[in-house]
Amino acid sequence: MPGVETSPQVQAPHGRRAADAGEAARSGEARLMARGFLDGYKTYDDSGGRGSPDEWRAAFGKRMGIDEANEILGDDSPWAVLGISPGATGREIKRAWRRQAHRWHPDRNGGDAAAEGRFKKAQAAWVKLGEPS
Repeated sequence: MPGVETSPQVQAPHGRRAADAGEAARSGEARLMARGFLDGYKTYDDSGGRGSPDEWRAAFGKRMGIDEANEILGDDSPWAVLGISPGATGREIKRAWRRQAHRWHPDRNGGDAAAEGRFKKAQAAWVKLGEPS
């Protein structure tokens, strides 16, 4: 076919030919082509003692049991904690739990102990009501 190169070309990043990559390096585009995976994304500094990745993986696998949920709730009703009526559907329970978890999550409240307690109560209510789907 006329105008179509049939010899194999060495491809540079982003589908450019090797000759184009050299031109890009001279023009300053190489800086953009060599960006790291996390460039432009918010990353977190875990040097302040938030634990190693292995500790996070181990903690992620642990779930609150019904006994722990009962202990955290004490005399509080799980429906009252979530702000719903006892006749709520599974969908309403899930929505209320998500709303409470989002509002009281410790990461959103700067280490506030009261917020962490409210978050744990919401989680306990979720566990006690059976984690409906």
